[in-house]
Amino acid sequence: MDSFYRELSTLYKKSNGYYDDFDKLDKNIQVALFDMIFNLGAVKIVTKFTEFDKAIKTGDWIKAAKESYRPQLSAERNNYVRAKLSAANSIKVTTP
Repeated sequence: MDSFYRELSTLYKKSNGYYDDFDKLDKNIQVALFDMIFNLGAVKIVTKFTEFDKAIKTGDWIKAAKESYRPQLSAERNNYVRAKLSAANSIKVTTP
């Protein structure tokens, strides 16, 4: 858990062009990102899930939800992550 947290908080930073720092993101988004990094690793999130990564950068939680699908996982787990990201959609996104 600690190593995943370090990776997430190092990657998801405003200074890296992301919507906000990992610790400031909604808890639903944090949980979804933990699930993604657990399954894929940080490198694959950025290099293989490029549309997901772009959506996280801009705070487009609905697009991130759609792009979070991982074919190797069960529908239940994919739906769980999609629901976490979709729940964050009520967050007002402001352009930095």
